[in-house]
Amino acid sequence: MRIRAIRTTALIAVVSIIATVAVEQALAAIDSSQSTTVTANMAARRITAVREDIASTTTSTTFVTLATASITIPSGQSGLITAQFTGESLCNGSGGWCSVRLLIDGTEMVPQSNTDFAFDSPGTTNDWESHTVERTWSGAAAGVHTISLQWAVISGATSFRVDDWVLDVEFWRQS
Repeated sequence: MRIRAIRTTALIAVVSIIATVAVEQALAAIDSSQSTTVTANMAARRITAVREDIASTTTSTTFVTLATASITIPSGQSGLITAQFTGESLCNGSGGWCSVRLLIDGTEMVPQSNTDFAFDSPGTTNDWESHTVERTWSGAAAGVHTISLQWAVISGATSFRVDDWVLDVEFWRQS
């Protein structure tokens, strides 16, 4: 029985190492400028999460801020920042779509789609769905960075409601 426990522990350690290597290789493929590959293989140094379980609705046809998160990069370091927004979504209207974008310190993260990104589109009444968007920013320098999630209704969409959402921001050290 003791040998089985030791083997199980060893197996878990090996799987953890393999998973870490796989994540590092996946991050190496992240494209932060739509044409440059970024390698961030020094592990996540900072993670920030903002969560909400109360529904919010907008009818704004221009981007307005739904949430912000701050992340601090330590002195002497720089790297890749990733931001991911996931939540229940309901987009209403006769056409068009509901859009979101992620900004770092007021600049749209990559890929930069502006209103061309459809997070959701109008469906049937109470057509709740779960959606996700992820954006990156390479070469973030030491200091405090603010990530803003903005949302808007576009081209015929009339209302956009999100609920039970999470905004995760990670810093991956490159130097």
